[in-house]
Amino acid sequence: MAVKKRKRFDRVLAVDLGNGMVKIRSKNLETEMEYVVNLPTAWAYKRDASSSLHTKQLDLDTYEVDDVEYVWGKDIAEVPNIKIAYGHENRYKTEAYKIMVKIALAKAVHELKIEPTESIYLVTGVPSEETGTVKEDEIVEAFMGENNGIHEVGVNESEHMFKIAHVEVLSQPVATVLGRYLDEEGYEADAEYASMKVAVIDIGGGTTDLDVVDGLQRMRGYVSIPKGFRDVYDYIKQEIKEQYPSHNVHDYKLFKSLKSKRYKPSKRFEEVDFDDAMEKGINDVAIEIQQAIMNSWKDLTDIDEVLLIGASAKLFQDKLAKVITGMTIPANHDISNVEGYYRWGMNKVGDEL
Repeated sequence: MAVKKRKRFDRVLAVDLGNGMVKIRSKNLETEMEYVVNLPTAWAYKRDASSSLHTKQLDLDTYEVDDVEYVWGKDIAEVPNIKIAYGHENRYKTEAYKIMVKIALAKAVHELKIEPTESIYLVTGVPSEETGTVKEDEIVEAFMGENNGIHEVGVNESEHMFKIAHVEVLSQPVATVLGRYLDEEGYEADAEYASMKVAVIDIGGGTTDLDVVDGLQRMRGYVSIPKGFRDVYDYIKQEIKEQYPSHNVHDYKLFKSLKSKRYKPSKRFEEVDFDDAMEKGINDVAIEIQQAIMNSWKDLTDIDEVLLIGASAKLFQDKLAKVITGMTIPANHDISNVEGYYRWGMNKVGDEL
């Protein structure tokens, strides 16, 4: 009698705890719909949010990790004393990062109704400068936790136990290209990418990375400059300070105001028009990126495609087009990395699901 082969994995979960936003990509097996989360890389203690929760209707969930209650969600910027889980050289070792990992995983497990018996194949990534370094081990340790991948959490008073069976760490630029090479089921979608030479410009919160991926392999000679959209926020904050010297505002508060380009500290005070400050910030950051492109990529004639990604990609498109022609901004430019993680995970274990 033939023995049925036991499945090693039951779910693919892709997570990118970026320097600004947490991105999660998976699939709801009940509805067959794609599952995408894109929320700030910041959490707060529930005790600090209590007054806000009593006076406002906030889009926040409560998470219990190791007997401590936290809140996280779309309106986390409305909570005082939020904890930022990025920006430090050893961020993967910090408690803030490890708590953010458990909260993000708990959200996915809760909303996807993942059972304790399921084995999760998790894919995440690191920038080129951390690829092949001890940082990869640190990020694996953060996701696996202290109990061999088994986690116990609470979400809105519901208890969950789940198991991370495997953590794979990809190079972020390679993941971006894999997201175009593979389809959502993990099968080859565009065979040309297997031999294409692709340049990737990734504008993040704190850095901008320039990479070349040739035949789905990352090339040496990557460049990372310490400029990103958080620098644009600094210009906006300075403009607000000009009008309200004692007022402090963090990036996630400003994020909600970017579309209108106006910030109002409260109903009692006049709004600040930061259109010019934002444009100056974008221009100055763009100049730094232009310089990096011209210094690093002196000859692009053998490049088949140039991808411009990151949540702010469209804001920089026209300025960067002055030094590099024919750029492509993917439709999912704000989640390109995590989409690549997910599709690679499906390529590896999708047939088991």
